[in-house]
Amino acid sequence: MGLNVNALVGRLVDKPAGGQTNNGQPYARFKLAVERNYKNQSGERDTDFIPCQIYRSSADYLMKYGDQGDTVSIRGQLRQNHWTDKQGQQRSSLYVLADEASIIAHPQRNQMSRQHYEQQQQSYQQAY
Repeated sequence: MGLNVNALVGRLVDKPAGGQTNNGQPYARFKLAVERNYKNQSGERDTDFIPCQIYRSSADYLMKYGDQGDTVSIRGQLRQNHWTDKQGQQRSSLYVLADEASIIAHPQRNQMSRQHYEQQQQSYQQAY
């Protein structure tokens, strides 16, 4: 038995993009820029760009309110896709399938309060 739980805090690289699945479920895809906990030899922190997916009300919430540069926290599971490319090579990629997401800070939109966004998130979660 294993435990697959991931919690990340980072900045949205771009505005989340998505749509609806074949059965009408909303989804969003996005990348989080996450700084590492330590500095490299140059004295700077390296950044990892983590691909993420999210579904249902949290996807609606991120697509409506999330924007490039926003600080976001997510919780979810690490997943791996496998496929064969056009040259017949086996490929794989890792991503986080998020269960929850919260916008922590909007650097470009400081005039709106965090409380407003939390209320909006709660209303979306209650709708689904």
